[in-house]
Parts: sequence; C-alpha cells; structure tokens
Amino acid sequence: MNTIGTRIQRQREILNMSTRQLAEAVGISNAAVTKLEKDQSKSPSADNLYKLAVALKTEPQYLLYGEQRFSFSEGVTRLQPNSKWPFSVPVDVIENLKPHDLAQLNRIMDAFVAGCTPSRNAHKADQRRKAS
Repeated sequence: MNTIGTRIQRQREILNMSTRQLAEAVGISNAAVTKLEKDQSKSPSADNLYKLAVALKTEPQYLLYGEQRFSFSEGVTRLQPNSKWPFSVPVDVIENLKPHDLAQLNRIMDAFVAGCTPSRNAHKADQRRKAS
C-alpha cells in the first residue's frame, strides 16, 4: 500500500537516514517519525510536512499524494535550520482548510510558481535577443 508513511520511510531509506536523524531534522521525536511511517498517527501538520519534505529532499505533495514534480540538487534545501513557516498565512489556517479548498490552493500556487519561472524557450529567446 502506498501511504504517506510508506513514502516517508522509502524516501528516508533512499537517503540512508535513520529515524533519529529525520526526527532531529524536523524537530519531532523519534517515536513520532516511527508512528508516521507506520501510519499510526494523523497526517503531520503543514509546518512539519514542509520540514519533512525538505529533510527528505522531496516535495510535500509527493509525501501526501505520491506525486513529485521537482527534485533537489545535492545539498540544496528550501528551508534552513531553525527557519519559520515562510508564508504570511498562519499554518493553522492552512491545516484547517477543507480538502477541496486545499486542492484549489495547491493549483493556485502551482500556477503562480509556473508563471514566475521562465520557460526554457523564453530564456533562449531572451539570450538570442541580447546576442543580436
């Protein structure tokens, strides 16, 4: 069965991390990691999900749904140690969204990020214009 727990465990094992190392990276107990991997606890908070994804060099979307769109280069993370939630919307507001609303928020964020990221063709066209 492909659950959030199996994806956390699989990704941790790919990175050769112990549960203790993952727990320290996220700021939760070793027992909490074990419970998450065995699907014996509710889904992690949005803040912890984000920290898990960073520590496991993947995306929160992959951990939740098994979908991954991006990968981290070696040594690259999005969240530095001791960082706080990076958005102005409080974590508890995100955590309390209905599934439909959360899906809509994800679509909006995906579209926003895609719009902020220049396509390869646009980048090549810009380079050609500058060269001429």
